[in-house]
Amino acid sequence: MVLPLPLVPFEQYMLADDRPAYPMNFFMRLRFAGRFGRRALDAATSVRARQPLLTAIACRCRRGWVWGSAGHPSAVQWLACAPGESPPAAEVVA
Repeated sequence: MVLPLPLVPFEQYMLADDRPAYPMNFFMRLRFAGRFGRRALDAATSVRARQPLLTAIACRCRRGWVWGSAGHPSAVQWLACAPGESPPAAEVVA
């Protein structure tokens, strides 16, 4: 089993430096040209269930911070926004 796996020093730094005033995560809005193949994207992202590191979460244990199992792959949330419309605000998932 791959997990739990200790965080490397750079990952520990990024985790420790993440705070509300200076977040270490961000959202991107991407624009694509052409036809979108949702079925192809769903098939490509299905590998998350077979690769534990793609769905791992950082958690604290007695040895320090480790990558642990989230228990299930995160769901892809599909949003439909009209051109020029802002997507809804992100929510913190604990």
